[in-house]
Amino acid sequence: MQNPMKNSILSKSTTKCHNDLCEILNKSIKLLEDKPEYEDYSVHLKNRLHKMDSAALFVVVGEVKAGKSSFINALMGEEICEVDAAPCTARVEELTYGSERYITQLGPKCVRKTLNKETLKEITIVDTPGTNSIIEDHEAITKKYIPESDVAIFVLPAKNPHTESAWKLLSFVNEDWLCKCVFILQQKDLTSDSELDTNMRKVAEYARNRGIQDPLIFPLSAKMEKENYSNSGFSEFRDHLKNQIEGGEVRKIKVQSTKNIITEALKKVRSQEEMRYMTAKSEVQFLSGLLSKVSRREERAKKTSDMYIDKVKATYSELTKVLESDFKKLLGASNVFTSVLPGKTSLKEALEELQSTFAEKAKESLQVNLKEVMVELDEEVSAINDELDESLKERIQNKPASRSRAERLRDHLAQIQSKKIEDTGAESMPSISLGLTACTGFGAALLLWAQGSVLDITGGIISAIGLSSLGMVFLVKKKKIIKEFSASLESSKAGVEENINIHVNTFLNKFFSDIRSHLEGEQAPLESEMVHHEELIINCCRLIEETRSLVPSNADEELSGAAV
Repeated sequence: MQNPMKNSILSKSTTKCHNDLCEILNKSIKLLEDKPEYEDYSVHLKNRLHKMDSAALFVVVGEVKAGKSSFINALMGEEICEVDAAPCTARVEELTYGSERYITQLGPKCVRKTLNKETLKEITIVDTPGTNSIIEDHEAITKKYIPESDVAIFVLPAKNPHTESAWKLLSFVNEDWLCKCVFILQQKDLTSDSELDTNMRKVAEYARNRGIQDPLIFPLSAKMEKENYSNSGFSEFRDHLKNQIEGGEVRKIKVQSTKNIITEALKKVRSQEEMRYMTAKSEVQFLSGLLSKVSRREERAKKTSDMYIDKVKATYSELTKVLESDFKKLLGASNVFTSVLPGKTSLKEALEELQSTFAEKAKESLQVNLKEVMVELDEEVSAINDELDESLKERIQNKPASRSRAERLRDHLAQIQSKKIEDTGAESMPSISLGLTACTGFGAALLLWAQGSVLDITGGIISAIGLSSLGMVFLVKKKKIIKEFSASLESSKAGVEENINIHVNTFLNKFFSDIRSHLEGEQAPLESEMVHHEELIINCCRLIEETRSLVPSNADEELSGAAV
């Protein structure tokens, strides 16, 4: 048997074009795998890839004993079909390439047989049973394989091409596909030249009677080809096949239809991905807008908080100055029991009175500062909740597709507010009277927190020095005692500032951080979605462009890349 690659039927350009199309099909299928929303497109592409198993499809039809199997082996240069004295092919066999021999049932009388034969990498052969056995079940050949084939080869015995069944099958072939049909007079070595001449004229007549005006007839001998005779007729037939496949309408239609299938599927995927990308982008922009609102409100709340801290510090500083002055006056009196605080019988009573007076003044003055600023803070916190809630309600109304996310965010924000009130115990206090206004919710909680912290610090300044236990010793250590008292006042100021930062700024930071965390938690997966959609859009555009450049055509519509 000759080298199967020696007399290749297909040109390199045909094989390359086929391989490139298959590569693009595989890339497209790979792009859509694990994406259930595009399963229909994926299945369509896979079906097309299956039909592209080889660059060409030959359908071989003939009577039993017409030498059909020998013809196929000689044409392909390999032992593709079994040659036997008894009829071997009893069903339609689709012969394709595979690393191992394997048979797949395609229907009651049709199988796919994979064979490890090099030529089947380029050409799929459909080998039919004898025409006399398939007339009743002709549709698999005439309606499935012949329309998809590059050429339909009718193999007739050169000595007797007149059998009725072979020509009867031809009458079932749609006239659109008759142009694909060629006629082989096989076993010409068994006839004389005159006999062969007569039979060729008869075959031409039979073909014209069935609608083929210019029938192509090739007298061949598989035996002579096997024995390397140059006049076997196979060289001329191979040249014809190559020309027909290269320039034939069948190949153009097959390549163009494959290109169209790839392009249309990818364009539809691209279009859907562009919509998904824009939807995700719209959601990200909406969430970015909410985050900007949160940042603006947080900035205002922190400015209010800073003002609050400065006011409290200034008020407390003034109070401690008065306390320090009264304390020095007490220690500087010639008679601490009568001159400074008449009627007091002991230093302890004098100090307790001084401390009580300071505590009352501190409580009264600081409460005014606390209430004023806490009302403002409460308004800021309430404002951001109202502003976000209003934006989310509007989103639900105007963007039904965003309803689920918007409702989820509304629930999260409500939970954040509820959690903050629970944490501070303010849920049991609907409001605190402040004269002309009232502080509710967050403000009430913050007010109680700050009041308790500041007033706790003011209570033990004097007693912390231990004067009540010093007796008259302080009279000889006044400078040291005054110095320690001043240090205690400074410490109390720092304590007030620290507690305000802890109980106010930490509270506000956590509140805004929780809101931001929820918004960013919704935004992050959307941004990942955008990247995913963008990559898919770009890959679709790239594969569409590859397909178009592979098979240029003036009829192609312009395919522009998506603006992402």
